[in-house]
Amino acid sequence: MWNIFLGGFMINLSERVSRVFVNYGWSPERSVDITTFIDKLSEEGFQIFDVAEKFLRNLHGLKIEPRLGLHTAIDFHAGEGLGTLHSIQPWAVANDLQVYAIGMWVSRPIYVDSQGRLYITDFSVYERVSETIEEGLDNLLFFRGAQSFVLIPPILM
Repeated sequence: MWNIFLGGFMINLSERVSRVFVNYGWSPERSVDITTFIDKLSEEGFQIFDVAEKFLRNLHGLKIEPRLGLHTAIDFHAGEGLGTLHSIQPWAVANDLQVYAIGMWVSRPIYVDSQGRLYITDFSVYERVSETIEEGLDNLLFFRGAQSFVLIPPILM
């Protein structure tokens, strides 16, 4: 089991998530310069917060392919959020959430909120994957998806 410190959060990755990440070249000490992506997303209106920034500094660029017993693909890349603010923002505001793009699961963007919960969307249905980053990574990697955490987008008048 590995730990990642994210500001006020500490992520305790499960052994099986850690094993997958290590097999794809990850380490807990990994640090990536994401300044370019933060700047581009800021220009679009996304506001970075501590959990998202620390998460991306450690995992940005890690790409999990459907092999090694996995049936899913995850690409942790802040650039996946470019051009999505207009779609996600009304839903996030209506649900009193601050979200930030952290990558792509299969063909759906992944967002983290300031409390460490993960979300996926196809922009018609918004789904909470988990209550914690640890649980969310496990759910996404091992294809449990969002299970029963469907959040219906509010009707905006």
